[in-house]
Amino acid sequence: MDGRLMPATMFGFKLGQAEYIRNAGGRVTDDVIRSLFVAQELLHTKAILLVHHTDCIRDPNLMHWRSMEGLKESVKEDVAKLRASPLINKSIEIYGFVYDVKDASLTEVTRSVKSMA
Repeated sequence: MDGRLMPATMFGFKLGQAEYIRNAGGRVTDDVIRSLFVAQELLHTKAILLVHHTDCIRDPNLMHWRSMEGLKESVKEDVAKLRASPLINKSIEIYGFVYDVKDASLTEVTRSVKSMA
């Protein structure tokens, strides 16, 4: 949801190459999963790129996510949640990143590659 993040620029996408789902807090919720389900069924999504970022205002009870290690853990949790969802096709590759808003670096944290199961 943060205007400092420009997914097309971060990943080099051209107009129409990607769909973007943004939400406050950046966590995978039921709404996110539902939106991704629609994207895979109607728009033929081939991959999911999940990005959490530094310097994010989050729920005060969950401030541990603000550290880099906390962000990496939340990315891993959300990629696992997507992979475990029966609504996300197992052939879709899922990648998890942390974006540093201070230096514009993008770090891959984890990936869940397609399975034919």
